[in-house]
Amino acid sequence: MTASKKTKIVSVVFILLCFLGAAGFLAYTYFRIENVDVLGNDKISKERIVTLSGIMLDESMFDVDLEDVETKIRQEPYLDVLSVKRKLPSGIEIEVREREPIAAVVSGSSMIIIDEAGVALEFTSQDPGPYIIVHGIDLGGGSKAAEPIVTADDFQGTSLINLFIALKGAGRIGDVESIDIANPLDMRLKLHGGLTILLGAPDELPAKLAWLETVEPRLEELGLFDGTLDVTSGVSARYVPRLDETDFADDSGAVDDSDAIDDSVDIDGSDAADDSDADGAADDSDADNADDAFEPEDGGQNTNEPND
Repeated sequence: MTASKKTKIVSVVFILLCFLGAAGFLAYTYFRIENVDVLGNDKISKERIVTLSGIMLDESMFDVDLEDVETKIRQEPYLDVLSVKRKLPSGIEIEVREREPIAAVVSGSSMIIIDEAGVALEFTSQDPGPYIIVHGIDLGGGSKAAEPIVTADDFQGTSLINLFIALKGAGRIGDVESIDIANPLDMRLKLHGGLTILLGAPDELPAKLAWLETVEPRLEELGLFDGTLDVTSGVSARYVPRLDETDFADDSGAVDDSDAIDDSVDIDGSDAADDSDADGAADDSDADNADDAFEPEDGGQNTNEPND
């Protein structure tokens, strides 16, 4: 290689280094953070989120590690980070979603407040507030704030999340006082009004909750608030006016319905109020009888489908 060629190569490299150095200097000097925009927050202030992020005004935009910012913000259990973006020439945009507490999982003498995805938001031994009380969860230990709770039985945990999704879709989250999921194949709810709902296995949950929507108005009309509604089949509902039951939601998860009286009503779409019901429906002379509760008001054909 001749001396002239070497000189040209050195010159090109020198010019390139100068260009890169100048570009780096300009980026560091001119692309400095002047504002941080926060989207999606409501209860948690912008100032709190910016503080968590560790972003400092007037630092170079290119000194900010966006993944590190996400990790820092997620240390706050009530925040989920959707995105962190650079907005040239001088801004950072952070989009978050605030986690909403939905239930309190009983864990020994304390409770874990969780959101609809099962993420632990806080641990408390105090009154958890107006949240659904969940009994019977077998916690595997090691649950941490800002992370999904650890359950010994994955099916149990998944069933609970699916139930939350179904309840939210049906608009019934606020109506539920407690959930018994000691046996995920025999899930039970208790509503604030006192009605116990037997859901059974975690399948066809929207259909089962639709039966509740269908039957509940007539039960309320008749003043029947504290019985049990069995919708385990998903294609019919059976109401039992009384149960010989202890506290519905205790840590054992047990509700003894072996002594349920015979004044029950089948709602299967064929003949909800047949006096000759061989399954034990009470006759019209029984003051506690609810045989007429589910007859079509217009005397027309019964339906096999719950109300939408």
